[in-house]
Amino acid sequence: MNLHGPETGRALLADADNITAAGSLLKSRLAHRTSREEIFTTIHALRNQGLNCSEIGRRTGFPRRSIAKWLQFETPPDRKQAALKPTSPWYFEEFLSQSWKDGIRTGSALYRMIQERGYEGSQSH
Repeated sequence: MNLHGPETGRALLADADNITAAGSLLKSRLAHRTSREEIFTTIHALRNQGLNCSEIGRRTGFPRRSIAKWLQFETPPDRKQAALKPTSPWYFEEFLSQSWKDGIRTGSALYRMIQERGYEGSQSH
C-alpha cells in the first residue's frame, strides 16, 4: 500500500520510490533472518560444548526458556505471523492490489470499497 495525500488521494511516493522502499524492507528482513540464524548457530555451538541453558543464557543475553525452545529445533524456527483481522488494512491487501490493477487509484474510492467489505479503520476520513 502506498501513502496518499489527503487533498488529492494521489500517491505521495513515485513508483520508483515504492520499489526502493520495498527493496529496503526486503534487505532488512533478510538481515534479520541472517541474524537469527547466527544466534541459532551460536546457541547450538555452546550446547555442543556442554553448556546448559542457564549458562548459554548468561553468555548470550537470551532468556533460558528461549534457549531451551531453540535447542529443540534442528533449524531456526520461522516466526509466526499473527492472523490478519478485518480491522487491519493489510487484511485487504489482495483486494486493494487487484483494484489498483483495475485502475481504481484514488484513496477515497479504495477506502470506501474496503469499508463496504468490513474495514473499520480510523474514522477520520
